Amino acid sequence: MTLILAACGPAAEPESETIHNPTMEDFAGNWQLTVVFPEQGDTVQARLGGSANGRDWVMVNPGNQRVRMPTVSLKGDSLVLVSEEFPAVVRPGARAQVRTAGVLRDGVIEGLILATLQVGDSQEVRAGTIRAVRAN
Repeated sequence: MTLILAACGPAAEPESETIHNPTMEDFAGNWQLTVVFPEQGDTVQARLGGSANGRDWVMVNPGNQRVRMPTVSLKGDSLVLVSEEFPAVVRPGARAQVRTAGVLRDGVIEGLILATLQVGDSQEVRAGTIRAVRAN
């Protein structure tokens, strides 16, 4: 009788997966960054890096153009970066500011980018993707 009652007891609950909320330490370091603006057919290779304190993030564009990222934060599982204004890589003569949001999956940052280009009195916004792998 004891065996029958034990077998009819409540089913064991499956173990829940532990969710890892990323920290700035997870994102800190140096990255090889590929930015793609598919609508315009533009691809930019850059470097990205910073520390866990978030105050020293920099993107280095082609031609060794250093762009500070004064806004660095975590929103949910995403690293959010906003650049200072800089001479645009994809549109000579324009000024640009970029905003990115990327998640860390299997050691790779993947996400989205919005580039706001200022050309004279007009403004153009380009949407694209980012992918970054750890730099050696």
